[in-house]
Amino acid sequence: MSEKKDTAAANAVAKANTDFKGYMMSKVDGVAASSGTQLSPRDKTFANDIILNTYKKMMEEGINPNEINFIGCNFPGQVKRFARLGLSLNDKEIWLDIRNNTKAGKKDINIKIQYQGEEKLLSKFCKKNHGVKNIIKDVVLEGEELVQKRDFKTGDYEIIDHKIPDILNRNIDFKNKDKVKGAYAVAYHNNGSQTAIIIDKDRIDRAMKAAKTAMVWQSDFKKMVLKTVVHELYQELAKFNVIPDELLKDYSEMVIAKNEVQSEINANANKEFIDVDFVENDAAPELNAPKPQKEPEPATAQASEKAAQTSMDPF
Repeated sequence: MSEKKDTAAANAVAKANTDFKGYMMSKVDGVAASSGTQLSPRDKTFANDIILNTYKKMMEEGINPNEINFIGCNFPGQVKRFARLGLSLNDKEIWLDIRNNTKAGKKDINIKIQYQGEEKLLSKFCKKNHGVKNIIKDVVLEGEELVQKRDFKTGDYEIIDHKIPDILNRNIDFKNKDKVKGAYAVAYHNNGSQTAIIIDKDRIDRAMKAAKTAMVWQSDFKKMVLKTVVHELYQELAKFNVIPDELLKDYSEMVIAKNEVQSEINANANKEFIDVDFVENDAAPELNAPKPQKEPEPATAQASEKAAQTSMDPF
């Protein structure tokens, strides 16, 4: 009897999941059609990924779909937007922010971009120096050295090495946060150049203090540090994004939505119900740190090359 009940319960959940997916997909199709957009099979695959993972999230959190104001917060429009941009919940490129809306008496659900999603958008759309081939990022601990080289043609600094004495025992977690010196993110371009962003401990501390609760930092400290530095890289390179005409509306809506959320954060910075990972409009540090000291004119090309390879600690 117990097995029959379990089977019946599983079937009920599966049916509810199918019903939810079908209902939401019809709404997404409707939003797309009203804007003159035809969803491609690829778009629908990403839309289904978002819808199914949203349902899974609600079940995990014990949230009844009737508790969420899907239409009021334009969830179908959000799904269409991120599906068209090719961002996935399953791949953690976007995430769900579910919170109470005291005015509506229900919960709002907003889809927000993760740093993995920002990396993907740069790889797809950034055209600086013929595009972004790859992005690497890491945290720098005490005892480690970040080696840089200055390009005297541009004045920029490039990261050429991250020396890690004990790579097997790197404990990058909240308990060891005082051992963190900083972090970096590097975009390698198709023409062989790079765009490097370095943040120091002070920038990380400011990001941590901007959060409503330390819980997100305590549970995954490394992820939050990387999120902060990749966001700085995205802010620097997004200005070089070239969006295809057919995606321009979806991309613009994403940017507007991000700005609206930021305005809400700024307006409610001292109120309890706002949950912030980091404040996106913080004043950015020097993008090509460190500030160069005044250099004497090199006497020869060899002297110039030697100076260019001087190891400098940006922290």
